[in-house]
Amino acid sequence: MISMTLEEHIEAINKINNQKIDELIDRLGKARKSADKAIESLHEEQELLDKLKERNDRIF
Repeated sequence: MISMTLEEHIEAINKINNQKIDELIDRLGKARKSADKAIESLHEEQELLDKLKERNDRIF
């Protein structure tokens, strides 16, 4: 069995934790981009609905 000092264990754990943090940051960035696109799409749909409502109000 390979023997490691406490310091080596801590360094190994920190390396793993840092990798996981980097992965989470990447995932959050992708989620943010996706959310921004969804919000933009909703704004565009709302504009179309507003135009349709105006048109209907003029007709009726």
